[in-house]
Amino acid sequence: MLWSDALDFSDFEFEDDLSQGFENLAALVTIVLAVTIAVVILFGVLAVKIGAGRRWAQIVTIAVMLLAFVSGFIGIYTGFETASQAGAPADGGRLIWTLLSLAMPLVTLICLFTGSANQWFRQRGREPLKGLPPQSPPAAPYRSY
Repeated sequence: MLWSDALDFSDFEFEDDLSQGFENLAALVTIVLAVTIAVVILFGVLAVKIGAGRRWAQIVTIAVMLLAFVSGFIGIYTGFETASQAGAPADGGRLIWTLLSLAMPLVTLICLFTGSANQWFRQRGREPLKGLPPQSPPAAPYRSY
């Protein structure tokens, strides 16, 4: 038995023309890449500014994460409540991956609302004891025997 006899290639045909509606695929790819790069740059700037203790970066990050969290739950709701699939069982794999992807905004929000995060932004990212005299006498230098 040859490989081509065992495999029916008609199983791999698409029923719908997936290229319909995309007159210019290059423009679509360019837009998707530009948005992806912009989001990566946004998260990079926010991470650097949060590390520097900037309060505006905390507020913008909270807003972005809340938007991601809410849109994720809207996606879950609309994804499983379409008119053509009314009463159909939910796709468990998609539900699990969506809930896992919602974990990152949730963890970020929890971390940004902790007491230590508030202290960090209150002191604008500086070390709390920087510039103060030492609180204990310096340790004796190490002597090798």
